Amino acid sequence: MDVKSSLKALAALTLIGILSACSLPPPVTPVYSNKTPAPKGPTDCYGNLLPAPNPCAVILNKVQSQGTLVIIKGNEVTMVMPSDRYFSPGSTALRTNSFPLLDNIAATLACYRKVDVSVKAYSDTQGTEKFTKAVTQSQATQIARYLWKAGANARIMQADGEGTGQPFRIIMPTGARAKGVPSWVSAAVDDSQGAGNRRIEITFNHVTYPML
Repeated sequence: MDVKSSLKALAALTLIGILSACSLPPPVTPVYSNKTPAPKGPTDCYGNLLPAPNPCAVILNKVQSQGTLVIIKGNEVTMVMPSDRYFSPGSTALRTNSFPLLDNIAATLACYRKVDVSVKAYSDTQGTEKFTKAVTQSQATQIARYLWKAGANARIMQADGEGTGQPFRIIMPTGARAKGVPSWVSAAVDDSQGAGNRRIEITFNHVTYPML
């Protein structure tokens, strides 16, 4: 048998061994007692504790599961939600039912080290430019204050009201990926000059980038 054939045979045997590893009885069956308690959490087929999921990713998944569009590019994460989830149209008072989502966003920010946070609010075309800028500035400030009080870990947190600027559309930066696309996104894109443009964007940068 030549060298090339030998390497192929060895690779095949290795693959078979990997695939069948968990179907074979472990060499030593773990025995747990009061002195050696069973590991807490998921284990592999031999009873070994598997690595715990990244806590930051777990919290960010909660934010995404609450209908937030999450876009990730390197160390930058952007969370987008319709502002009607936070405020009544034209209002600057936070809805109480938005608190659970804001608490999870604050917990996400607190999970990462040294984050810089940008909160931007956008409006529809109803009203003058001066009015929409004033309303969205107040909305962005209210969101930023809530996140800060809720324990968001941020070196810098900036709030900006963008008024009717930058009609909503999904532009995925090169190398970015979205964690699911909520159902409201397509309707918002179709109505980017109207109610669909009312949105809050929260973007943060962090030093470390755990697997999300």
